[in-house]
Formats: sequence, C-alpha cells, structure tokens
Amino acid sequence: MCTCHPNGRCDDVIGKCTCNPNRWGVKCENQCLCQRGKCDQDTGKCTCDTGWWGPQCSNTCYCSSSSVCEQSTGRCICQPGWWGRTCNSQCPCSNSPCEQFSGRCQCHERLWGTRCERYCQCVHGKCNQADGSCTCKPGYRGKFCREPCPAGFYGQGCRRRCGRCKQQQPCTVTEGRCLTCEAGWNGTQCDQICNPECPGQFFGPDCKEMCTCHPNGRCDDVIGKCTCNPNRWGVKCENQCLCQRGKCDQDTGKCTCDTGWWGPQCSNTCYCSSSSVCEQSTGRCICQPGWWGRTCNSQCPCSNSPCEQFSGRCQCHERLWGTRCERYCQCVHGKCNQADGSCTCKPGYRGKFCREPCPAGFYGQGCRRRCGRCKQQQPCTVTEGRCLTCEAGWNGTQCDQICNPGFFGGECKEVCPPCKDGHPCNHVDGKCTHCNPGWIGDR
Repeated sequence: MCTCHPNGRCDDVIGKCTCNPNRWGVKCENQCLCQRGKCDQDTGKCTCDTGWWGPQCSNTCYCSSSSVCEQSTGRCICQPGWWGRTCNSQCPCSNSPCEQFSGRCQCHERLWGTRCERYCQCVHGKCNQADGSCTCKPGYRGKFCREPCPAGFYGQGCRRRCGRCKQQQPCTVTEGRCLTCEAGWNGTQCDQICNPECPGQFFGPDCKEMCTCHPNGRCDDVIGKCTCNPNRWGVKCENQCLCQRGKCDQDTGKCTCDTGWWGPQCSNTCYCSSSSVCEQSTGRCICQPGWWGRTCNSQCPCSNSPCEQFSGRCQCHERLWGTRCERYCQCVHGKCNQADGSCTCKPGYRGKFCREPCPAGFYGQGCRRRCGRCKQQQPCTVTEGRCLTCEAGWNGTQCDQICNPGFFGGECKEVCPPCKDGHPCNHVDGKCTHCNPGWIGDR
C-alpha cells in the first residue's frame, strides 16, 4: 500500500514518495506553508519566487533590478556598480565599486580620487587613494617610485646595504641577492663569512684535484663543477662572453641584456618609455596596462580598460561599452555590444536588457525552443529545457523522447502487454492496436 496517497505518488519499485507541490514529508503528510515559493520535499524549507522573502515567502522584496533580494532577510545585495538600500543608485566611481550603503568609492588598483577618476602614476608602488601619493615597493624610490635603489643599497626605502658581492657588482634591489660573492663570503646576500676553501685551481678531498676552470672560473670545492667569471661561459669556462651590455648564461652563452639594451649581443639601444618593457630579441616596446604607442608614451583613453598597443583603440572590460569604455552595460543576463551597448542575451532570457526569463513553455537562445512534455504542463528550465518529471509516455531530461518499444506510462516503467505480431503498445496508456488470436480488448 502506498502511504503517500493522495498527497503524492509512490515509486513503483521501492515505494519512495514524490510529493505533490503543496505537500512535504516522508509520507507527504505536511502542508507546504510557502505562500510565494516552493517547498523542499524533505524538510519543508521554502525557496521563494523572485520578488519575495521570509521563512514562508510572505514578504515583498523592494529591490531594484540592479540587485538580488536575500531570501532570509529581504536585504538587497547590489550588483557591481550600484549602491543604496534598494540598489537604485549608480556608483559615481569610474567603474570601480562603491560601498553599498554610503556610496563611497573603493577604487580599483592604480586609480585614486573621490570618484576614482585619477590614474596612479606610481610605477613600482601603490597610490594613496585619497591624495595619490606613492608607497614604493622594496627596491624603488622617488616621488613616483621610478628609480631603483642606487648601487650598494636595496629593500624598502633603499635603506639596506648590499653584502660582499663580487667585484662590487650591485645586488638585486628587492632582496639584496648577489650573483657571486667576494672571496671569503657566501650566502644569497653574501653576508656570511665562509669556512676555509681550496685554492682557486684545486678542489676535492684535501684540495688535491686539479680545477679545469682556472683561471676563468672557480671550481666547487666538493664536486669540481665550474662557476665562471662574469665574462666567460662553457663547461670549463673556455668561451669568451660576447654580451656588450648584459650577462652570459654560463651554460649556453646566451645574453640577458641590461635594462635599455637589446639584440643577441645586447648591442642595440632600446627607445621605450618608462611605461613599457623592451623585448630583448626585437627591441619592440611591450606596453604596461593603460599605455599605447610605438614607445608606449600615450595613455589609453579608456576609463581604465586596456587599449590596442598600436591603434589606441579601447578594448573594454566586461560590462563596459563605448568608444572610451565610459558607459556601463545594462544587460542583466547577457553581454553588451561594445560599439552600441545592445544586448545579446544568455540562453533562457529575452528583452532589450535581457531581464525577462522565457515565457512558460519556451527555453534556450532567444526563447525560440519549445519545452517537451513536462508533467502537468510545469515549465521547463529556461536555459536547458529540463523538466522536473515527464508526462506519461515520455522520457529524457527534456521529456522529448517517447518510451522505448515495449514500455509505456509514467517514467516509461510499465511493461506493454503482448500485442499482436509483436506490435508495440501505445506509449502513453499501454493500449494495443492489434491483438493476438483469441484475445480482445485494449490489452
């Protein structure tokens, strides 16, 4: 005996209940109290329809279309770019976000000002969002953090002295690392006194093995591997480094150019601005975000969206459009055409601003596809056309496939009776159109 009846339907095999929409519980014994929403069939918890909130979905939301209503509290959660109690005010922040209840701008990185309308000039640092002053990263200094630490110094504010780098070569401006250390010193910063070492031309136990690197490099004291002098490279440091303004890879001899130089031997001068990086192989200037031009000396006029390097044409961030990316996209469930702001809706939505879901019975791109045979004409999902359950005689996630031959009814679980000459029964009600000799009736 099915314990769900009449408030639900039993699974034909195991008897588990599937409750009617207005019931819930193990035996569908409880009345659903959701006034404007649906019950969870196991717990009775309400999932409210759009525009309603509260434990029983009895309260009206007063949120604008630029927000989502929080079901438990009725609070409006603003979409990016909007603020206010009902999210009906647009942030005046040049496409940066703002605080929901005060409207105060929270500028994106590299922007500052009360409306985030000013571009940060700090090359290697961060702007104070109130006055635009720079806080430099370790290794840089100056009003706009453009200058690296002077030779012999590194770190925050360039206040730390380099260790004993070989031949007084500069250490890295951020961490103070040395390429190689002066004799008698070691550590990544060459600030630790060495233990006694072998003479330069020897290595190994008791320093008896002859070093093949000498005098163009130094052997590892244990295994004898060569570390070449800056102007040499090769397994035995046998090759002359040809890099005019740069350093050699000790294994391949390939040059790594100093800043401002390019070419296979670092012999060509770069003509890039400080807002770019010079590509070592070609000398081409690779612009930092927000800059364009052959030497990257022009600022993109795109409201902080990037632009094409050689034309300066704006490439708007998502949800922006216009020749200068100055306009905010109004497409709720879709994408803007960057030229005219027109919307291309996601599957399941329609309208000028892609706000309206597909009408009942339709789904997909442009709401042009009809739902399948969903049970009791319930609507299918607007994006994929999925049905919760199918009408008798139909199956598939979209309820668009008739039962396989030999089966009929709800969920296609009923087995057809033996119809004449193996003819299939009707996939909806199981009736036979042809009977075997000696048989009459629908089945």
